[in-house]
Amino acid sequence: MSNQEAEYQQFTGSNQKFISDSSFMRYRLDSEPILARIETFLKGTKRIMVRDPEGNFFEQEEEISTPLANRTGVNQLMNKLHTIINAQTVQGNLDTNHYYELIAEWRGDLKDDLIMNCSEWGIEDNKLDYIANTIMAIVETFFTRPINNKERDSYKETMVSRESISDSFIKKKGALRGILQ
Repeated sequence: MSNQEAEYQQFTGSNQKFISDSSFMRYRLDSEPILARIETFLKGTKRIMVRDPEGNFFEQEEEISTPLANRTGVNQLMNKLHTIINAQTVQGNLDTNHYYELIAEWRGDLKDDLIMNCSEWGIEDNKLDYIANTIMAIVETFFTRPINNKERDSYKETMVSRESISDSFIKKKGALRGILQ
């Protein structure tokens, strides 16, 4: 690479690496943190970082309250939620009416599941609404993203490549002189 090419690259800004690096897409589509929050809510735990005697850090769950469901209940609810909250569903395209229909259907299904299985899942009757309302608040917020295709539209804005050449480079060397020769 010539000095002129190196200088050109120094004065040219690009977000092309950001575009070719798919980590931002993984971050936007990763539903695991949302699901992990729901799971810790049901288990009555929180995740903390702990250091072992050798100085290594690791994540551990610490109980902070009485679990809202037993292991079977937590697993069954999380299995259901994984089918609803995931990278594929957030990329859907819902109109507003369809969104409200889905939310009403899921809320009803969740309440039915909780009521029908509360004994087997170790859920106290007085916690049914609390569990349903908390989970649905998260589901409702998550599903605002695909309304009118806004989630995918927002990718376009994120992935726009912008190239610029600084004025000082143009005045000093001339735009693209030396590169195109």
